[in-house]
Amino acid sequence: IITSLNGISGYGFDFVRGTKTLDLIKEGFPAGKFLFAGVVDGRNIWANDLASSLSTLHELESIVGK
Repeated sequence: IITSLNGISGYGFDFVRGTKTLDLIKEGFPAGKFLFAGVVDGRNIWANDLASSLSTLHELESIVGK
């Protein structure tokens, strides 16, 4: 799994187009690593569902922490 690579301090994942990304994070995320969460659709940033983005961030916080 990619999160087991040595020498990497953070990972960036797409939670908009990556439909199973949240499920993978729920299976485990390494302690001491940073998570950069893409929660805004870069193809149309003006039509972002803010409530959905915030919900994803809260769920991630409960798994990974702040």
